[in-house]
Amino acid sequence: RLLEAETRRQGLSRRVELLHDTNDLLSALNSIARSLPNSLNLRDAVDSLRHQLQESFDPHVLALLDRDGDGDWTPRLAEGTGFSPNQGTDDLPTPLTEALDSPTPVVSNPLPTGVGLRSGSTSGMYVRLVARDQVVGLLGLETNRPGGYGPKDAQLLLGLADVAGLTLDNARRFGHLRTLGAQNERIRIARDLHDRLGQWLTYFKLELERISNKTDDDPE
Repeated sequence: RLLEAETRRQGLSRRVELLHDTNDLLSALNSIARSLPNSLNLRDAVDSLRHQLQESFDPHVLALLDRDGDGDWTPRLAEGTGFSPNQGTDDLPTPLTEALDSPTPVVSNPLPTGVGLRSGSTSGMYVRLVARDQVVGLLGLETNRPGGYGPKDAQLLLGLADVAGLTLDNARRFGHLRTLGAQNERIRIARDLHDRLGQWLTYFKLELERISNKTDDDPE
């Protein structure tokens, strides 16, 4: 009976610990979900995401790559590492390439020497950002803290990636629509100016004809 009671106690203890971790995870995701979609400006969305990543994971290396229409990658965040302005998929570091084909975060703990985004990192997490069934970005975090990243961190990152992918995609689409709207407005203004100029030219032409006809009709 004592053994059965101890077994039950250990089981309850594990459940309480799991519920506690789950509650922490839901609280963090709720905070992320509230803060990230506040702005449809891409820069504001990236700044908010950076703040949440720093607060949740305290990484020494942080990289966020945005996928453009041609399939190249544009760095939106590159702290502790470097990327060219337009990075091809074949040129991505190995961990990010692996994350591109994985539906869940790729966790490397320990991180093999020379494989990460920066020399000296001992642990890393890498995840793709998906919106509307398309990969819109890649996110990489690395640290050199003892212990590194574990399953709980990966679970939190997965939830954050879902929100971040949709937020960044919405901001990017909104920026595109705003640019398109500005172009349409410039076209409308140019058309209005053209029409007004045409009206004035027609007016001047008629006035010149009227003046010319009046001059011809006046006796010398």
